[in-house]
Amino acid sequence: MGTQAASLNEVDRTFIAEQKIFFIASCSGKEVNLSPRGYNCFRVTGDNEALFLDYAGSGNRTARDIENHGEVTVVFCSFGPKPQILRLFCKGETIDRNDETCQNLFPSDDLRGMRRFVNPHLLR
Repeated sequence: MGTQAASLNEVDRTFIAEQKIFFIASCSGKEVNLSPRGYNCFRVTGDNEALFLDYAGSGNRTARDIENHGEVTVVFCSFGPKPQILRLFCKGETIDRNDETCQNLFPSDDLRGMRRFVNPHLLR
């Protein structure tokens, strides 16, 4: 049985840090966009917010959906000895790729090829 929390705890943060891939789902109309993300591109920046790199890919749906409605779901899952799914229901915000505060959270090599930062704030 799943549980719902108003903020991330240390167990959540550790689980997120251990995952090699996550998914972001968004919708601004009829279709749901589900996009896998990977690399070392996700940072928890507070109890209720995070930041990840939005790399160029097949389209620009995540940013478009955020600009239209702003709500996204970030999903982390593991399939090892202790399978787990962690969903973050968020209000999204896009941040310009040249934002120095955000850039300082990632190694410069990881910033190559990225379009922008995405800042998901957990919904309460």
